Amino acid sequence: MSDISNALDSSTAGKISSTMKLEKAYLLIIAPSSPAGGALAASLAGAIAAEGATSASSALQGASNSGGSGGQAASMGESTLAAGQTAAGGSLGNKITFLFNPLSYTVTKAAVWERPKNVGASSASIPVWKGAGPRKMDVEVFLDATYSENGGIQSDIDLLFDCCKPTMLSVMLMKPSPPFVLFGWGLNTGFLAFVSSVVVEYTLFRPDGTPIRAKCSISMEEIPLAMAKQNPTSGGTARRVRSVVAGDTLQSISYAEYGRPTLWRALAHANNIKDPMRLDPGTTLLIPPLSEATAKS
Repeated sequence: MSDISNALDSSTAGKISSTMKLEKAYLLIIAPSSPAGGALAASLAGAIAAEGATSASSALQGASNSGGSGGQAASMGESTLAAGQTAAGGSLGNKITFLFNPLSYTVTKAAVWERPKNVGASSASIPVWKGAGPRKMDVEVFLDATYSENGGIQSDIDLLFDCCKPTMLSVMLMKPSPPFVLFGWGLNTGFLAFVSSVVVEYTLFRPDGTPIRAKCSISMEEIPLAMAKQNPTSGGTARRVRSVVAGDTLQSISYAEYGRPTLWRALAHANNIKDPMRLDPGTTLLIPPLSEATAKS
């Protein structure tokens, strides 16, 4: 908050600091029913960040002009989340909002180098660059239901554990995958990731043994999303291809690629298919980008 404190008087800065501290950290859990789920999550993350920045700017201006508390910042990203869930067909999955913000979290990124073996050499071999490693995040969150008469923490813990096993829908689609996650806190939306481990330490219980307090250590690893490539001659977006297998329909392919069976008309248009009920196994289909498919359906 140093920049804010320098720009505003101490009273206003204090009010804004209090408002910003009210922002709760959360973990957005996105069921990966198709590759489009990851693209939607990444797009959603950017939208949340943009909305959060706008809300924060409005909160700063409002607090500075009127001496108010800047309460608009308390709902950063909520309308974007709701809109994203509607676009996804009702729900992106689950969202765990943590009652207590973490004291800290760690983000690491490593470079991948390899030294060729050089038997008999008197000095080390020249390292060869092999690429960039993914970002990794470790965060410890505190769950507490001490003051809840009937509530508990197990449901949130079960959701965290579920992030380490494939979703039922992905298994049904023959593409087993655990859900994607997105850690966010105020203006920081983190990055799309998968959960590599969850360690829970239960520290307080009710007389009947129900856990009501726990520390959860969550490790996440980045899922990089390839940027759409451009054709240098036409400037258009490169399209992916997919081979038809026995049992495929345009609706099932649309669901597998975009998470929505209703976009099948875009596939038919892109591949000049006159009869959508007849697909020959082995046929190669062009898969338009999600934005183009949505516009044409």
